[in-house]
Formats: sequence, C-alpha cells, structure tokens
Amino acid sequence: MALPERQAGKWYNARVSTKGITVTQAKEKKPSFISQINQEILKPFARKYIWWQTPEESVAYPLRVIAQVMNIGTFSHMQALALQVGDDVLKEALFYAEAGWFNERSWFYWHYRLELSEIGRVPPLPVRRFA
Repeated sequence: MALPERQAGKWYNARVSTKGITVTQAKEKKPSFISQINQEILKPFARKYIWWQTPEESVAYPLRVIAQVMNIGTFSHMQALALQVGDDVLKEALFYAEAGWFNERSWFYWHYRLELSEIGRVPPLPVRRFA
C-alpha cells in the first residue's frame, strides 16, 4: 500500500515490505489556485519582500512571494495580499512551503487564521532532509 508523505513541498510514495522501505517520488501535485493569479499583483510585494531578485524573477515562483509576505510582511500588506489572492491560495502556500519559508510564529498564525488547525495541533514546520 502506498502512503503519501509530504517532504519539502513534494509528494513521495513510501512502500513498506519485508524487504524494507522503498521511497519513490510521486508525480508532483501542482497547485490548483496559484495558476489563476495575475503575476502583476505580486510584483509590488516581490519588490519589497524579495529584495535579492528582480520582481520579474520573483513572480516566476509566486508561492515563494506569497509565503514571504505571509512570513515577514506588515499586517496591512498581509491583509492586502489575502484580499487580492484569497484564502485558498494562502492555504496552498502553507501546504507547499519549503523549509525556511516560515518562522514558527508565522506558521502558527496562518494555520490558525486560515482555520487549518485547532489550538495546539499545528503541524510541524517543513524541514530539509538529506538522503
């Protein structure tokens, strides 16, 4: 029986048998709402919150821009982003988050704000795994 596991924003199939555990990368699940976002609305956020790249480079990976605003943005910028992209996109940013995208405080805040977790039952932050 294949058990999906989430690791660093990707899905893997893990098979357990008497011979051990076999892990293979599954077909990558694409975000469903993120493709509907107009990248132009993300450019001002990218310019301010991903200062080490040009806005054009940053918006090529919109989930990273969204996660960065969710993590270090001002309250007014977070609210503006939420109004422009919607809660479903913010949920996708959490689901596909990679290690280092969120600090613990923001991770908890957004899980509670988007009603993804009950108090005290927030999933752990994504971590890097090395083979």
